Amino acid sequence: LYRGRQRDTISWGAMQFLAEAVTKGRRMERLEELLLMFLRVGTVLALVLALVQPMLRSSLFGSSENREVVLILDNSLSMSREVDDRSASGNMTEEVEKLLAELDRGDRVQLMLASGPQWLTVEAIAATGSGKQQLNTLLEQAEPTRGSADLLASLQTAINLEPTDNPASRRIVLLTDNQQQSWQLEAAQAWRRLESTRRDLELPTSIEIVACELDDAELDNLAVMSLEASRLHARPSESITFTAQVANVGAVASAEATVEWLFADQVVDTSPLKALSAGQATTVSVSLPLKEAGQIAVSCQIDADDQILLDQIATTVVEV
Repeated sequence: LYRGRQRDTISWGAMQFLAEAVTKGRRMERLEELLLMFLRVGTVLALVLALVQPMLRSSLFGSSENREVVLILDNSLSMSREVDDRSASGNMTEEVEKLLAELDRGDRVQLMLASGPQWLTVEAIAATGSGKQQLNTLLEQAEPTRGSADLLASLQTAINLEPTDNPASRRIVLLTDNQQQSWQLEAAQAWRRLESTRRDLELPTSIEIVACELDDAELDNLAVMSLEASRLHARPSESITFTAQVANVGAVASAEATVEWLFADQVVDTSPLKALSAGQATTVSVSLPLKEAGQIAVSCQIDADDQILLDQIATTVVEV
């Protein structure tokens, strides 16, 4: 574009300056040719660098290090709690998706469930586009269970994990609703050992806590604490008495409700459940005839709306 500009025509008469003018003009043309060559080479290099940029590990092109990222997911019973159509588990899913979106292609990710603990990933997954899709799919397996979380054991497992591919650092992120029982606060000495181990590691390791709890709202929750049968064996047409202990483990009084008795997910009888104040417990019993031979799963389920549904049912097995 520069060479294509129209040049001014200058009338001249002094031939003695002709040779000098030709020399100066040639020098300028030579300089322009060099600049043009550098521009063309630079354009090709810029295109190449633009194509390979995600594969380069340099501070000029994003992250300067490849990290090992361990995400510990709390899948305990309390994570199923719902308030105003939001659950702690849903909050955790949103936080994990944001974390994955922020990771670089050089990062490698592992997922762990805090109940157990149990690994969701067999090996680390690169935080590429397809890798993040795979991790989001595995995230669906982090549904809350009826069990509890062992956050201490989970962090110990993550810290003692053997590194792969020589990572520059390890980032451990624990996502939890911060229930006191999950933290094993009575194990103060074990927590001190954990921190000492972290400091002594050759691989720089950090631990982050991401809170996924719901807004401060009073817990409203009825739970079946236990289900017992008067005996575990019976002949056909004999009856067995089943007794369930139901407790209000919430912070507010519960309303009257109904307890359903089920054979293989089919309701066969119901019992009334009186209103319970916070912390109060009661027992509900029923005598059920068992007609067919075989092993029968008998369940007791509370028919009531509260913030945690997973603990509203208990099951036992009897043999006819």
